[in-house]
Amino acid sequence: MLSLSLFLTCQLPNKAIDFEISRKDVKLGTAKMLIRLTQSGGKKVETKITTNIGGVEVKMTSAQEWDFEGLPLLKTLQVIDSNGTEVRRVRVDFKDTNAKVVTVVGGKSDVSNIAAPLNASLNDLGEFWLLRDEPEPKQKLTFFSFDISSLKWVPTDVSYLGEQVKTFGTTKVKLHHIRRKTDSRTDDIWNDGSGILYYSESSDGIKLKRVILED
Repeated sequence: MLSLSLFLTCQLPNKAIDFEISRKDVKLGTAKMLIRLTQSGGKKVETKITTNIGGVEVKMTSAQEWDFEGLPLLKTLQVIDSNGTEVRRVRVDFKDTNAKVVTVVGGKSDVSNIAAPLNASLNDLGEFWLLRDEPEPKQKLTFFSFDISSLKWVPTDVSYLGEQVKTFGTTKVKLHHIRRKTDSRTDDIWNDGSGILYYSESSDGIKLKRVILED
């Protein structure tokens, strides 16, 4: 019999999924996202984003990894400007309740250790909803996640809002609605039945829509 991790890996796309990024129906760029389940049953997401705003191109690559229990293991971010110059690079390694942050800006490196709040839950099991775990109706999780932009631990709520039919042009798709919320940002996420992102809307107006490519 197939192991759980091997079975789930077989169900995931074996190549990156394409997305279009927009705001107020204006295309801002594209993204590619690759999701993998690790041998230990954890999760890893690798993303490549290219934006072109006002003729200025910016490229960003990021990676995130969680263990089987949803605890963070790694976060990385790299930003490249239109000249191909690295603007910023961040790597966060997590151990227990500590985040070791290495930031490189303009060739200068800085290292800091940022501890999570005392007795805070850090388990983001919402990352595994539909991908590995079946969420209960109206299930809600509350924990602290690490924001790689502000380099802070932030209180986070994740709620499963159930199935919903979304219409894109003339196409109707049955999707699962998940909401992730912090003090500064709300993301409404619609995943397909395998737990893979199909469409999202953020409180800053940014939208991601999966691009369906012809075979």
